[in-house]
Amino acid sequence: MSADFALSQIGQIAIPVRDVQRASEFYRDTLGIKFLFQVSGLAFFACGGVRLMLSTPEGPEFGHRLALLKQACNHG
Repeated sequence: MSADFALSQIGQIAIPVRDVQRASEFYRDTLGIKFLFQVSGLAFFACGGVRLMLSTPEGPEFGHRLALLKQACNHG
């Protein structure tokens, strides 16, 4: 890693799921995470300043249970 790189804040975590609707119900109803919206096979939740995105894997190579992190942008 470069010495110049520093992760200062996580803005979004992408979580691959097999069934977005079923997973959404679990995150919303069981875990009590604030549901934001759902569109085109994606569901978004607000969790303590971090957005969670549930989505189906784009291909078999992405089908493992790995969460992807996206750094928050700080624009002035």
